[in-house]
Amino acid sequence: MLVVRDPLRLSDHAIVIPRQLAPLLALCDGTRDAGALRAVLMVRFGLQMGPDALERLLAALDQALLFEGERFQQALDHAQAEFRKAPFRSPVLAGASYPADPADLRALLQQYLDGVDDALPPATGGRGLVSPHIDYARGGPLYARVWRRAAEMVRAADLVVVLGTDHSGGPGRITLTRQHYATPFGVLPTAEGLVERLATALGPAQVFAEELHHRHEHSIELAAVWLHHMRQGQPCELLPVLCGSFAHFVQGEAEPADDRAIGAFCDELRQALAARNAVVVAAHRPLDVLFTVAEETGLQGAKAFDTGRLRARLGVGLDAHGEQGTIVVQAPAQNAIHVRVHGRMAHAGVNPQDGINAIRVAAEAIAAMPLGRIDEETTANIGVISGGTAPPSAKQSRRMISPATARSAYSSGVALILALRVTWRAASSGSRPSSG
Repeated sequence: MLVVRDPLRLSDHAIVIPRQLAPLLALCDGTRDAGALRAVLMVRFGLQMGPDALERLLAALDQALLFEGERFQQALDHAQAEFRKAPFRSPVLAGASYPADPADLRALLQQYLDGVDDALPPATGGRGLVSPHIDYARGGPLYARVWRRAAEMVRAADLVVVLGTDHSGGPGRITLTRQHYATPFGVLPTAEGLVERLATALGPAQVFAEELHHRHEHSIELAAVWLHHMRQGQPCELLPVLCGSFAHFVQGEAEPADDRAIGAFCDELRQALAARNAVVVAAHRPLDVLFTVAEETGLQGAKAFDTGRLRARLGVGLDAHGEQGTIVVQAPAQNAIHVRVHGRMAHAGVNPQDGINAIRVAAEAIAAMPLGRIDEETTANIGVISGGTAPPSAKQSRRMISPATARSAYSSGVALILALRVTWRAASSGSRPSSG
């Protein structure tokens, strides 16, 4: 079963649907009516759904504010108005992910700090740091190592810019808010003048379109709590910035250097910070580093790894050719083809014309194969050849085993072509090829 709910939490409703109906969610993009949805489900996915059942499900999704429309927009406008008129943004994780009581929270964070055993010196001259945004139960020791080194730096700051991951943000979206951020230690006032300056440079519609994401997004909150603690409860101006998805940059669909909004944001922020004693905090999740073994013999290490242990949603492969700094967004697959070519036995001195030599057929098939570099994404090779019987009989059988015949992100199609080439060449010589 799938549980679906509004990520903005405009509604308390959640919808539970069978997994086989998951394609319906992808089809609900506003381009099809109920009849068209039923037709596509049947033709493309083989799913039959009665009109009454579909209408009930669509009505439930709409009731849960999962469809854009008048009901959703009214709820969104109301939630935004309530968020903006509140005196501050409340710490939504207090009492759930960490203690809401200031004394208990202070004791917990100090316990993490006391457990730091490295001898790294304080970072006194820095202007920025990278902080986790995972829960304290798992990331507490790492938070402590980072914030302990940055203690003097953040205590001296009169402005702290926190760049937090927006897990629901649009591609390249930069989202600001005029709202102040509260922690159990008090309120960190937002630098409203700087917010207005950035909004003017980027456009209010751009920077406030997803402002409601600040209400429940945890990345800035978890960094703000540590900031407030390391300043011993003393407030300073805060610029909370939520950063949307960079997936389209990583996948090569766009370049960050060409993004107008990012360029304007960086230019304006650089000028504004020049006259301030500012620190920039990037609230990022911890990195997962994975080393695998026995890859050239069949990706054995990767196959044995439990991917459920990974917390990351995006991976970067470092074992690759290319210019330094190149980001790998695709990994090769590997297919092996096993082919057995059968000839026809005949005596070399009595009736050689009745025989078909399997070695010759196999050799002709190999000669006709595209091997080596097929294209920029595909390679192919012949690995092992074995078989045959002793003379004077014609060779009856020859087996070709290619343990690395095709390596490509699209290798299955190449493997099929190679297999067909072997079959066709063998058949044209009158043999009986088969694969096994």
